[in-house]
Amino acid sequence: MTVLPNIRVAGQFPHHDRDFQVSYRSATHSLHLYGYGGVIQLGELEQPFSPGDMTITPTGTTSRYHLPVGGTHWCIHFDAAPTPPDDGPRLRLPLYLPRGPAGAYVRQVMTRITHLFALTSRELAPPAASAALLQLLLELAIRPDHSPRPGAAEAAVMRLAHLIDARWAEQWTVPKLADVVNRSQNHLAAQFRRIMGMTIPRYLLTRRMEMARMLLAGSELPIAQVAKKCGLPDAQHFNKQFRRLVGTSPSQYRAEARLNAGPAPH
Repeated sequence: MTVLPNIRVAGQFPHHDRDFQVSYRSATHSLHLYGYGGVIQLGELEQPFSPGDMTITPTGTTSRYHLPVGGTHWCIHFDAAPTPPDDGPRLRLPLYLPRGPAGAYVRQVMTRITHLFALTSRELAPPAASAALLQLLLELAIRPDHSPRPGAAEAAVMRLAHLIDARWAEQWTVPKLADVVNRSQNHLAAQFRRIMGMTIPRYLLTRRMEMARMLLAGSELPIAQVAKKCGLPDAQHFNKQFRRLVGTSPSQYRAEARLNAGPAPH
């Protein structure tokens, strides 16, 4: 997740295999976006697929196809980043990703990756292609239906998150936020937690504490003023919430930030 993949092949290719007669065993991972339907044997998995579906074939996995008609597919072969020595964060993806409502978006991204990869004369093009591939893989991990276009529930959650991002200093309550996005409180709270991985109050507090950390580290404002600017005018409550979320007191956080920054320039 923290190192760019190394792309080996990227492009659109014809494919007309039938009856699983041809076996493929790649030395790299491969990502396929199909323009036709059929059945794939991917290791021990046998999976029917339709136009717009995707598969990810891990290194060394045998794949075979039965394609009644055949056609063309987009394909990217890449080496994954080496496993971090500390066994750090890894990206986990399913082998089969069904067609989502944003197939055109995925095709557009894979086309862009292919064109960037082909620009070998431009020094920055290959790393740009790798960065675009990593972003696509991350998006597929977040939304296995490869759907960056949100549904109604997700659209409401995104609207709410953008509202909090822009106006986090205001005295929001969950009922008031639900009214703004025209959703029931319970439904919105459940969908927000499902999509964002945290409750609405936690997200609001997180945004406020991000601002607090910036002000504590980069300004001379008294802590009471920092609390007020972050939408928590009760300094005692601010201190409690800051310690709960950040793990230290505001004054200690400021002292450590200044120590790490070193002496001020003359």
